[in-house]
Amino acid sequence: MKEEDKDDVFSLMQECLEEEYNAYDYKENIKAIINYYYNRKDSKIICLFKKNDELIGFMWTIETDDIITGEKFCFGLYLAVKKEFRGKNYSKLIYEETLKFCKENNYKKFKFTVRKNNDIALNLHYDMGAKIDKYEMSIDID
Repeated sequence: MKEEDKDDVFSLMQECLEEEYNAYDYKENIKAIINYYYNRKDSKIICLFKKNDELIGFMWTIETDDIITGEKFCFGLYLAVKKEFRGKNYSKLIYEETLKFCKENNYKKFKFTVRKNNDIALNLHYDMGAKIDKYEMSIDID
């Protein structure tokens, strides 16, 4: 990511996270998370789509490894598309470019997490050939 794109990426990421998590009261936490991932040496914006110099969307990834096998893989932290450009196949284009990047860099897997109630994202991932590897579960403790 070019330094000149950083503010636009941060802004879109914050907007999407606030929308997804109804987290308008947690702006500082969201900024801290974004800065943490931005400053990781393995953090990459794989695909950044612009139209007339306006940011449309991006895929943010990190390289990590499986704690059991040690196999390196690309992990998708976030796929973001501006509201006004959603439903126009930009997510699919960004996703395709991300998979191309993974192949070119010899990753055997591209992994990600999706909120179970995010039907649009789930459908995109399934359409791209994703399958469930494992479930993450939780119990609320009062």
